[in-house]
Amino acid sequence: MTLSHAAKEMGKWCDGITGVEGSSGYLALLIVTAVGWLWINDSLPFQANGASKQIEEEEEEEVPDPPRNFTITQLRHFDGTVDQRTDEKKPVYLSVNGTVFDVSNGRDFYGPGGPYEVFAGRECGAALATMSFDEKLLDDVSACEKLGVGDRNELQNWMEKFEHYRCYPIKGKLVPDDKLLSP
Repeated sequence: MTLSHAAKEMGKWCDGITGVEGSSGYLALLIVTAVGWLWINDSLPFQANGASKQIEEEEEEEVPDPPRNFTITQLRHFDGTVDQRTDEKKPVYLSVNGTVFDVSNGRDFYGPGGPYEVFAGRECGAALATMSFDEKLLDDVSACEKLGVGDRNELQNWMEKFEHYRCYPIKGKLVPDDKLLSP
């Protein structure tokens, strides 16, 4: 039996079942369309890369760390310098009004050698609000509470910039030393 003879027999069979002459062409078109749709959507059961691609996408989704509390000493560790034990760059965190942000994506600004490197690993809300690099304003969460109305507005602008415009992830809260429980 040749291929053309098999196709004619298949056509006669389809015509007999459906009662419509030429229905085998429609059936072939339906099958090709369904296989094409499955192929485009990576849903073919025999396609190895479709299943592995879906698994890879699930593995790539990184679950963010839950927020945690930082002390001033712990926050100072995240200054973007090279870790002596691992020889890898540490992340760059800073705190604005007690909220700790991961500003590692802004390493050029806040990391070593950047114009705002003095803020890396520090509480810098009052310094940013007053647009000052004065060391007395760093690591003092209570200084944010003592700001005037204009400086408080500026502090709020910095908070909005970090949260909404730069989309820096919030890593947690800074707990002042005087709020820590004594052992």
